[in-house]
Amino acid sequence: MNAILLVVTIILDLALVALAMVGAYHIRFYWGWIPLVAGIPPLASYLRVIPLILAVWALTYRYSELYSNWGRRRGIDEFFSIIGAAVLSVLVVLALAFFYRGFSYSRIVLVIFGFLLLVFISVNRLLMFGITRLLWRRGKGLRRAVVAGGGDMARVLVKKLVGGDGAGYKLLGLVYTDGAGDVEELKDWAEGELGVDLRCLGKISNMHEWVGAEGVDTVFVAGEMERNELTKILPLAEKLEVDLKLVPDLLGIMRTKVRADSRFGLPLFSLRKLPMNWLGRAAKRMMDIIISLIALILFAPLAGVIAVAIKLNSPGPVFYIQERVGLDGRTFNIYKFRTMRISAEAESGPVWAKKDDPRRTAIGSFLRKTSLDEVPQCLNVLAGEMSVVGPRPERPYFVEKFSNQVPRYLERHKVKSGITGWAQVNGLRGDTSLEDRVEYDIYYVENWSLIFDLKIIILTVFNLFSSERVG
Repeated sequence: MNAILLVVTIILDLALVALAMVGAYHIRFYWGWIPLVAGIPPLASYLRVIPLILAVWALTYRYSELYSNWGRRRGIDEFFSIIGAAVLSVLVVLALAFFYRGFSYSRIVLVIFGFLLLVFISVNRLLMFGITRLLWRRGKGLRRAVVAGGGDMARVLVKKLVGGDGAGYKLLGLVYTDGAGDVEELKDWAEGELGVDLRCLGKISNMHEWVGAEGVDTVFVAGEMERNELTKILPLAEKLEVDLKLVPDLLGIMRTKVRADSRFGLPLFSLRKLPMNWLGRAAKRMMDIIISLIALILFAPLAGVIAVAIKLNSPGPVFYIQERVGLDGRTFNIYKFRTMRISAEAESGPVWAKKDDPRRTAIGSFLRKTSLDEVPQCLNVLAGEMSVVGPRPERPYFVEKFSNQVPRYLERHKVKSGITGWAQVNGLRGDTSLEDRVEYDIYYVENWSLIFDLKIIILTVFNLFSSERVG
């Protein structure tokens, strides 16, 4: 089923590439937006170049791996890959047009072509991915998987596979390995924590017994394996045409990108330093100023309405000012629209916000759910105390408490705190697992880039219409 959809997508992509060229020609020469200097060239001249453009597009997409691992990447990652492929293909075509002297192709046509290409391919991919996920939800086209081993990484895998996050896998059960964690403990955890009863199919070394019987086509090996056992199962998996995915349990010591090297004829892997150098900080600061200014201008009329609603709904100030911990452990005052009653923590002391928190006002519940209470933090961003994207800042009380409970917690403060973050767009808001939030925050710190920030901002906008905010 997935293979059929992939073939259909490729055919549609190629057809849309041709359509984008024809559309760009008509926009440039017939819509009258840009004055003509030398008249209208024949359409046939542009039609003749379409086979070359299709070849360039196919090679570019092949290079970008947009047709591999079909439907199993996040939509936002796919979108940015499409942008890269579209830009690269247009640059190649522009270069070829520059050196070709037989006909003078309009550079404006090629730029419009690139824009239409991005729009057409993105819409097509969105449509086909929607169909793919619809089929997955109906149990069609799913890859049948098992998890081998136990430990923390196995729990993460099982939680993802059982949770149905759109990866296109159906978890059939667990298998034993020699030294990769306690499978029985993992089985008990899955039953108690997730409410699923996972079967133990056997040992991974007996793959030939359960692969055919269960129709398994993917084996996730979580944690470390004995070298001898791994040596035995590799040729066995190849013979049985099983996709073997090794997932080393390194989350506690390595979340950063890895740079591969081949010196000495050996596979060498180097851990990168923190990617945000002075140039990256300057670029991020510029983006913060631009985005926060745009947000304040756009939300200014709505902010006035919110302020009036807060005053009419409950006594007290419009804004809530609270001390938080940011970059390098420095404290600052964060600004928010007030969503709770005055003196909400007078009796309880500092506590975490919860879903349907009784301390909230009526307008406060709406502001929290829509995240509109965070808009005033754009002022913190302009002041340089926060960034648009980064780990969410906590109060000093909780920072001191959590730093003694959660390993590497203080590493979140190596970058500026953010209005939104990688943890938040992955559903880790408010009263959720603190350990998971820290994992995602540190991953962001160690893998930062402007593109990563843009992905998080886009995901935040989409999540505003689909997720409930609790903290």
